[in-house]
Amino acid sequence: MKWFNDLKIAAKLVVAFIAVLALTAALGAFSVVELGRVNQSTSAIATHWLPAIKATQDMRYRLSRIRTYSILHVVEQVPEKRQAYEREMNHLAAELAEDRKAYEATLTLDDEKRSYAEFSRQLQEYRAVHDRALALSAAMKTDEGIALLTGPARDSYVALENSVAEIISANLAGADESSRHGEALYSAAMGWIGGILVVCILIGLGLALFVSRLISGALREAVVLARSV
Repeated sequence: MKWFNDLKIAAKLVVAFIAVLALTAALGAFSVVELGRVNQSTSAIATHWLPAIKATQDMRYRLSRIRTYSILHVVEQVPEKRQAYEREMNHLAAELAEDRKAYEATLTLDDEKRSYAEFSRQLQEYRAVHDRALALSAAMKTDEGIALLTGPARDSYVALENSVAEIISANLAGADESSRHGEALYSAAMGWIGGILVVCILIGLGLALFVSRLISGALREAVVLARSV
């Protein structure tokens, strides 16, 4: 530290202040990086998991309503009412297509893509049976339509419902995991930031004491020298 001792008082103060500022800047940079990691975790919930959960819940609702209207269509004898049910089903089908697009936009993980591919396959199977039931209904073959809806169509719908339920559960689990990860990152970041802050304070105090001792020592030497003259 001879180089530091040889500096003038003003230079020593500048060096000490620069050291404190460097520590403060390091703390700030570390804080920004850690909080950015926390933000990534919370952003994943807002931009991925929540939209996925909403879309799949909406899909589940539309499918349930389509199933209900298909049953009503088959048992209904009034043509005008059957046409009203058809309009409702067509409207729900259009909304279901939009829900699927919204969910597809969130697909990033391989497991999600595989589950959705299975759901899409089961949906095609259900639509085929559903369309057959409506064709029987339009032909006024009520008994055959009811048999189809309560047999193969019901089995297909249950499989489809289970598939949607699994996707929703997976998204809920993903959101919970992301939340726990964010909380863990936040706790760790606060611990590190607090620890580094304490270290910065101690180093700052140490530098202040060190510089003050140097300055006071130089002043004492100057006083002794002045008195000896």
